[in-house]
Amino acid sequence: MPDDATKENGENKIWTGKLVEWNMQSDSGHYQMLTKSYVKGKGNFPVVPSSSNTQSTKAKINTLADIFNAIYNAIVDVINAVGWFLNVPGNYPDAYISSWCDFLWGGWCGDGGGDAGSSDGGAYYDAVYLDYLNGYNGYSSDNGPSASDTNKPTWNPYAIPGGGGNGTSNNYDPNYPFQNGDSPIDSPDDLIIDNGITVTDLSNPLLPSNSPIQIAHTINRNNTEDMTYGTNGDTQGIDLTDNNASDDQLFQKMTSLLHLFTVFDNGLQVVGDKMTQKFRDKTGNQFEDPILNQRVNQSAALINFVKEFGATLNTLLGNNGGNINSVGTIVLTNRPKFDGLYNKFHGLQILINDTEYTEIQLDSFTISGASWSANVTITIHDHFGLDKNDATTYQSYHRGFADWWLLQHVRGYVPFETIVHVKKIISGQLN
Repeated sequence: MPDDATKENGENKIWTGKLVEWNMQSDSGHYQMLTKSYVKGKGNFPVVPSSSNTQSTKAKINTLADIFNAIYNAIVDVINAVGWFLNVPGNYPDAYISSWCDFLWGGWCGDGGGDAGSSDGGAYYDAVYLDYLNGYNGYSSDNGPSASDTNKPTWNPYAIPGGGGNGTSNNYDPNYPFQNGDSPIDSPDDLIIDNGITVTDLSNPLLPSNSPIQIAHTINRNNTEDMTYGTNGDTQGIDLTDNNASDDQLFQKMTSLLHLFTVFDNGLQVVGDKMTQKFRDKTGNQFEDPILNQRVNQSAALINFVKEFGATLNTLLGNNGGNINSVGTIVLTNRPKFDGLYNKFHGLQILINDTEYTEIQLDSFTISGASWSANVTITIHDHFGLDKNDATTYQSYHRGFADWWLLQHVRGYVPFETIVHVKKIISGQLN
């Protein structure tokens, strides 16, 4: 409540007046006196009837209190109904909910809050912890831990806060990365591991290397089904809702799929459009793009993959007196995977996700004492195509997966190999 109501944003955007807070469950509203945004005093005012010397004053106070109470009760009812509807964990009384559900078109509230501890939504501690903490076995009381409780819940990193019910509505599981695509979450990228290996960029990380020395490679997955195409694919298990649609309509669904999962990266959305057009042109062969190279180069998934390779190289160098020529070719059991919540909506998951084969070429190597440094070129091979397992696993989350599969295996559009080149400097210290 500003001292001067004509100054909407305060004098020079600095407030002078009362800052009022009422938590709507208290008999008093609390306020702070602000002078140029500094607190100069505190106080409170009653929001329930108080004593007065005159009947007239009492009547006015009672009327005002009734108005406050009516507003409070209406707001609480609305919040309860909305909370029930949105599956927000909470203890919702049955009163008024049914009438609000009727007002909000009946079945909208069918999966809502419920009573405390109920499995269909609103709850106290047990339901919240069961929803969002993997391995939690329950407290002995709905109101939280008692002195006799020794169970220590385990955090589930895939649980994203939000929603009630069974807790899966906003969960992210990399085994099912494309579920709930209708609720994009702009999450930070994964953390960079700290294993004693330093990874930095070269001045021009996008040029492929001409070096003939292969220092490492991953195990080739040899997944050839996602590179097959034709007009007589076995459609058993495929969602055939759009089977009679035109090619243009199928491509619209496929494009909407790629646009959805590149929603936070306009550059990769353009790359996705280029990949879709190449698929549509039926040219096959390979696809490369400098923006795709750059995004992979910057991703935590790629940096952590290189750091893990660097740790393996460091161990082998230590076992061979720092002689790089004695290391041989390292076969890596892990491979770059661009999953995780960040890559889900920033594009690398839908455009690459898991990878087929990765090779690391050694461009140069130096060692001085225990310190060593290697310039490497990483080449990632991936397939822009779907096998049946991809389609049947993800088609329930977005019909674009089924339509993509139909275009490739029933309409004869041609998949291709995606190639990504990045350069890195890897540095380590022998033990």
